[in-house]
Amino acid sequence: IVALQWTDVNGYRPVFKARTTKDFGRANNGIIKTYIIKEMDHKAHMYIRKHPEGRPYLPFMRFMNKQKLYMTWNNWSTWCSKEIAKMNRRATARDYENLGRRLGKIVYMDLAYRVVVQLRMQPNPDQRRFLNLRAADLPIRTFPGH
Repeated sequence: IVALQWTDVNGYRPVFKARTTKDFGRANNGIIKTYIIKEMDHKAHMYIRKHPEGRPYLPFMRFMNKQKLYMTWNNWSTWCSKEIAKMNRRATARDYENLGRRLGKIVYMDLAYRVVVQLRMQPNPDQRRFLNLRAADLPIRTFPGH
């Protein structure tokens, strides 16, 4: 039991640094965001295939995915910039796609989908409008005073 204090009990996760947003340019930001959402939505669809009773709640799962991207893009963009730096070369569009896919696989929350079904959560009209925004067009959040 004592050894657990040195163990990484949460498993592999990207190391995040708060309040820094890296900008890869509108097109590349859009590529990364689009593929993050595609991957996370794919995971939600996989959950629905496994648990068909959750199908009515898929819109809320998709909303959660998009909201998570909107809320944490500043951290995720920092992670992406570190991964690009590790490549020691200029990133291509395919690299940005792959970063988005990798990040989507890492950050999706299977447990949250179960909770959505248990609580029978449905998006309200504002959340439905938010769902209609393309991932590439999501605004970048700014922090007051920064």
